[in-house]
This record gives sequence, structure tokens and C-alpha cells, in this order.
Amino acid sequence: MQSLKGYEKRLGREHTSTLHTVNNLDLLYANEGMIVEAEDMYMLTVRGYEKAWGAEHTSTMDAINNLGILYEDHVTMAEAEEVFVRALKGCGKAVGKDHPRTQKVARSLRGLRARN
Repeated sequence: MQSLKGYEKRLGREHTSTLHTVNNLDLLYANEGMIVEAEDMYMLTVRGYEKAWGAEHTSTMDAINNLGILYEDHVTMAEAEEVFVRALKGCGKAVGKDHPRTQKVARSLRGLRARN
């Protein structure tokens, strides 16, 4: 949180370095089981990346995929599937269907569907 506050003060809330810190916090919160906090941070990350780089940038898609993993583990399968499908479409447009990032999201979606 200290790093985040420092980045926000020096660079602003929407600077990509600030957003990377938010992304690190959402991962930490998710790993610690702080689901509400993790979801809030993921949403900040996604919105910030969308504004900074666009809705289909690979960093945006990575953050959306991470949100899908959080939903899969702690919320609902339906919400997780919706998020994974969004990330898969975005990655496919951004880097192509055969790119490792797209394949990572595809694996997440297949794993989710296999659990249902």
C-alpha cells in the first residue's frame, strides 16, 4: 500500500507504473483469500489498463484472465466463464489465436468448462 500511495502521489492514479502496483496488490489479496479486496483491485487494474492501453492490450487481457481465475475459485462459474470468454476474444484480436497468452486464457476456459 505504501508503494501504491507513493506512485499515486508522484505519477497519478492512471499511470502504468501505478497500475502495475495495483495489479500486484490484487494478486496478493487473491492469494491471501481477501476476495472482495482482490476483486476491487482487479477492477481498478482492468479499467486502468483499458484507459491506458486499450481494451484489447495484452496486459488488459492478463488482468481480465486473472479476474476470471478469482471468480472461478471464489465466486461463480458463470461469471468466471463470462470473463474468460472476454479475455479469449480480446487476446485473439490482439495477438492471434495461437499466441501463448491466448492459449493461456483458452486453457483457463477449458479447465473451467471441464469442472462443470
